[in-house]
Amino acid sequence: MPLAERVHKVRLLLVTLNDGYPTTQGSLDVPSGVAEGRRVPCDDCKRRGWIRTRQGDQLCLVCDGLGWRRRRSPEEPWDEYVGLPTAEAAALPVMPSAPPVDAILARLADEKDEREGRLAGLAYGWERARAAADRRGSYKELRRSLDRMRDDRPSWHRLIVARLVNDEPRTLTATAEMAIELGVVWVALDMRGPVKVPHWVMERERADRARDSIELLLRDGMTPAQIAARLGMSRKAVKRRIRSRISGDAGVAEKAI
Repeated sequence: MPLAERVHKVRLLLVTLNDGYPTTQGSLDVPSGVAEGRRVPCDDCKRRGWIRTRQGDQLCLVCDGLGWRRRRSPEEPWDEYVGLPTAEAAALPVMPSAPPVDAILARLADEKDEREGRLAGLAYGWERARAAADRRGSYKELRRSLDRMRDDRPSWHRLIVARLVNDEPRTLTATAEMAIELGVVWVALDMRGPVKVPHWVMERERADRARDSIELLLRDGMTPAQIAARLGMSRKAVKRRIRSRISGDAGVAEKAI
């Protein structure tokens, strides 16, 4: 695997290292089932994934048909599992509910691993969640490299954990930013074997990159028609994404005022 691709995958593993855990701060004193998600409901399609037009229903290109888009920093966080803002979700009574199909399949896979002795001694839910994530991505090897970095490069370790793993809102100097980049390369070279990234992480990253590409090409002075030709999209799709971005920025500015 080329080093650039390996570094990119290591960065994806770092930013998703704590996904599924109760909290990134290490505290267990949190409401059960409530967690701040990185996405919020899509305003364009009202969480349906489709937009009604005169020509019929069309896939929502803001959220790529998922019904949820990436949350911007000023926006209120949502709990995606219950479909409510976290403040409202925390106030809900704790009641048993039927788990989704994916959770059932994951649980069955974990039960099989437990019968075969691979999950022996894992008493807590977060331990089982980590074991399941380790099977789908190179998180176990990543943690080993981070432990080595903590001993060899403690300053790099603190910066990487704060910025990439915990996503702490810090203003860093150019030197600190460079240390983070060098630290990611250090981890990529230290990790043994191929770097595996869960497929859903790769799909989410590709969707975010497509949206960012339109913005970058706009800044370079390209027209919607030129952007559509470059990205292999229809002109209407590009214009729709540009309009949704402009309306979203206007809403953020209005809230700030």
